[in-house]
Amino acid sequence: MQQCLQSRQVQTYAPIEILVVDDGSNDRTVEIAHSCGVRVLAQDHAGKARAIALGAEAAQGEIFVFLDGDMWFAPDFVERLVAPIIARECLGTGHGEEVVANPENVWSRCFQIAGGLPPQQRCNLSPQQRAEGTSVYRAVDAETFRRLGGFDDVGYSDDQTLAAKLGQKARVVEGALCYHYNPATVGELFAMGSWQGKSVWHRRRWRGLRDYFPLRGVLRGLAAAVQHRFPPLAVYVPVVQCGVFWGLAKRALGVDRTYGR
Repeated sequence: MQQCLQSRQVQTYAPIEILVVDDGSNDRTVEIAHSCGVRVLAQDHAGKARAIALGAEAAQGEIFVFLDGDMWFAPDFVERLVAPIIARECLGTGHGEEVVANPENVWSRCFQIAGGLPPQQRCNLSPQQRAEGTSVYRAVDAETFRRLGGFDDVGYSDDQTLAAKLGQKARVVEGALCYHYNPATVGELFAMGSWQGKSVWHRRRWRGLRDYFPLRGVLRGLAAAVQHRFPPLAVYVPVVQCGVFWGLAKRALGVDRTYGR
């Protein structure tokens, strides 16, 4: 979080209003944000989409830029993202250069392999995909965002719901570089899977419980480890998929009313 905020505070674009929304965290998020002199908004845990909605309600700027606490950014990142919006060339933008911040971590390496990605690149867009745009909006005209009701509260893929509402993808801005930490512990893998499970429930309902039954995850993990010749995948895949199953089960049993983490 501290690295994230520090990289935002040295951006070449000004003025920037920085808001941190604490979604019922139990870590040092609030302490770190205050130490960086950043305004903090707090809510009981309700998920990312609702946290962003709270921030959007309080923000005063004409363009919103959505940045996660496990990322940090090149100094001209914001300037590059907002330039096409200021010029009224588009309503929103995204980035195409996203580097893995912890490539040496074994679970980070598994994340890349499982996603079919190069070892150090979290984005691997073809020229055609760059031309078509991205469904992930990192920056957007504030009035448009509010008019559309923000992101839908569907869990892991909530930041991709704006594209459907607008009927268009965000423009990929070349040269907008950021760094993103992959999950680095078994606990983080399970939590990521649980968050994904809430999105799977939104799409597949009860069928998701069948597809992500834990035994299937074990078998898939063994198959992935053999296919990629990387034994840690035998642990990575079942842990993530057990997390997905847990997220699905909580939704099915009605014990988790939020789509957030």
